Amino acid sequence: MPITITGNTGRQIIILKTEVYEYVRKIYHSHNCIDGYRRMRTYLEHSRYSYSATIIHKYMKTELWLRSIICPKKPGASVGKSHKVFENRLKQDFTAEKPTRSGVWISPTCS
Repeated sequence: MPITITGNTGRQIIILKTEVYEYVRKIYHSHNCIDGYRRMRTYLEHSRYSYSATIIHKYMKTELWLRSIICPKKPGASVGKSHKVFENRLKQDFTAEKPTRSGVWISPTCS
């Protein structure tokens, strides 16, 4: 059932809430509950619906109770403790005779 809302400009905006709700639910569950309100807005724009992101966020959060699955960001590299360096008791030579080709080191066991 369409609900007609008159805005400040005097034009009438027809909102088909039940159709939008069903469409959002269908997209949400077909995409394994991953999509949030921003991506949902783009899916609605590709169809015939045109709503702002805040309206879609309100529909999903308060009226439909749909939550997106948020994948947390991986932590960036941080400076930690350096590894323990042992003294050279075997008196081995750790210097390279010639530089490696193209920056790739090939293990002698793999060749």
